[in-house]
Amino acid sequence: MTTLVANKPTSISDDNFDAAVHRNDLVLVDFWAPWCGPCRAIAPVLERIADEYGDALVVTKLNVDDNPLKAAQFGVRSIPTLVLFKGGNPVETLVGLQTRASLTAAIERARGKYTKTDEAVSRLTPEQYRVTQRDGTEKPFSGEYVDNKAAGIYVDVVSGEPLFTSIDKYDSGCGWPSFTRPIAKENVTERLDSSHGMHRVEVRSKHGDSHLGHVFTDGPRDSTGLRYCINSASLRFVAREDMEAEGYGDLLPIFDVEPKKEDS
Repeated sequence: MTTLVANKPTSISDDNFDAAVHRNDLVLVDFWAPWCGPCRAIAPVLERIADEYGDALVVTKLNVDDNPLKAAQFGVRSIPTLVLFKGGNPVETLVGLQTRASLTAAIERARGKYTKTDEAVSRLTPEQYRVTQRDGTEKPFSGEYVDNKAAGIYVDVVSGEPLFTSIDKYDSGCGWPSFTRPIAKENVTERLDSSHGMHRVEVRSKHGDSHLGHVFTDGPRDSTGLRYCINSASLRFVAREDMEAEGYGDLLPIFDVEPKKEDS
């Protein structure tokens, strides 16, 4: 069997696959092929993540051309496909080119970092409880973050999982904080909402199961075309300068982009 070296993505084969994924509590398997461009693009991201997590995560690579059995077993139909194993069992599959943020979010989900607890719920204000736990909606233009333009991220007020960034926030004029996209699609869930005689798509946090708001298709056409209409009461804002201290330092590279122009 291949000896797994901490902090380095290691190649494995069909024969040593099972032993490899049981080697550590958390193992990320990259199903790749040498002719795959996105696989080459994601390689430095995986190396960086392996280095950052150290002994808490083992990153392995399986060439699907040379080792087709396990690829077939886990239903790999396109590459790259990354499968995260916890305790030897697959817990999440990510298909296609991934960003560092999306991979980190998946790893943190597997580690159970972002969870809903009775203690967290007990700290909510009556309004936060009504919105997040009873699917309520705050009054338009009443929320704390409607006009917030500071740089940072918005996290679930219950679980702390990162949801949205100031880079994707815009003034939609609807009276609630509006975003064009979540930080990581995997951190939000969507479901049909037929309440109040309307047909809408509700948005909830994946791990806190907090009601966040709704998503509509009338967003900016020069972006995603989506408007994530979110209650301030469902969110907690973490300023960019505080992200490292609060455990969100891995998301700071999100801000390594050209500054967004202010709305005229």
